[in-house]
Amino acid sequence: MNGKWYYLDPTTDGSMKTGWVQVNGKWYYLDGNKGGMMVTGQVVIDGKTYDFANDGQWIESNYQMPIKNPNVSSGYGPRGNKQHKGIDFAAPASTPILAAKSGTVEFSAFGTQGSFGGYGNVVVLKHADGHYTLYAHMSQRIAQKGEYVQQGQEIGKVGQTGDATGNHLHFELKTAYQFGQINPAPYLPFK
Repeated sequence: MNGKWYYLDPTTDGSMKTGWVQVNGKWYYLDGNKGGMMVTGQVVIDGKTYDFANDGQWIESNYQMPIKNPNVSSGYGPRGNKQHKGIDFAAPASTPILAAKSGTVEFSAFGTQGSFGGYGNVVVLKHADGHYTLYAHMSQRIAQKGEYVQQGQEIGKVGQTGDATGNHLHFELKTAYQFGQINPAPYLPFK
């Protein structure tokens, strides 16, 4: 890509453990944690994030911040003895929450056990690149299930519903509807 070669990381027995591979013109990610199963995903090259769409095409990620004037109060990663599965953006109550990328609303409700419990008012969007974004702890949900929303469209308001200790947006980027959280930071335009 861009005149550079990239390669997979083979194991000592010659099998491929993790990395990117092209099969029949489509790119796939071999994930050693999934037993070598082929899945679409993303890669960061020269500081830019690229998605692999379901059709195998490279797409430069173009997510936007889900809130104006973002103030990160908690990042993705270990937090105490747990894994924080998203990024928290502190903001005053009722601050507009914006769709980070265009997509279809897959979920818009108060989270319950088994369906985003602890997240309070939640909206989940499915995007054309196969990823999902989750927006939690809203004081108000504007986007409704089944609706198609445009990037930058207001989908809710910041709040502290569910297991929140203060007003903030909990934002997740996922490879699957319920699970598969990945670090959203490389996808977002932090300056």
